[in-house]
Amino acid sequence: MRARKLAPEKIAIHIADLATAEEPRRSSTNTMAMAQYQVLAGRLLDDERRDAAVGVFEGVIAVDPDDADAHNNKGFCLLPDDPAVALEALEMARDLDYEPQIINIANRVTALLLLGRFTAANDLAESGYMRFQDSESVRATLWDPDTLERDPTTVHIFDTVVFVADLGIFIARVVGDETLEERWAARKSLRAESLASS
Repeated sequence: MRARKLAPEKIAIHIADLATAEEPRRSSTNTMAMAQYQVLAGRLLDDERRDAAVGVFEGVIAVDPDDADAHNNKGFCLLPDDPAVALEALEMARDLDYEPQIINIANRVTALLLLGRFTAANDLAESGYMRFQDSESVRATLWDPDTLERDPTTVHIFDTVVFVADLGIFIARVVGDETLEERWAARKSLRAESLASS
């Protein structure tokens, strides 16, 4: 059997149809449905079809414009190709109280980094790290910043706070600030020790 190529718009319409067929509807998209959309989008990302993955979440947003998960996931899918629009979607997710916040922070730091806004990226990473340094571990799939300009690749993260520290180290290296890099490395070690002892 031969695989068919579908336009992102057709996928978005199909997802919107599926989302509206669910019963009963809650104030936000059903959690199980969102997990299914994430799996579909993950497969599309693996096939390097980022535009189609964006379409999945645009379909959900068309049905429920206040779905924070859909805005965050749309922003995530847009990061390698359009970090400015990705940042808008990620900020909308933040404004809609997306949880877990540390994942949204990591995505926004990545967007700012790609936009060359290194001071803003570092400031956001620092505030996120300080706010969540004592929180429980949060797993996530995020973009590897080392690959975003060549061959965008996602990585599975055990602890998003450690990933934010890695982003801080990445920013410090990009701007050539050894003191900042040492501070982020110390934060990363502190977080790792904290996780190991809990």
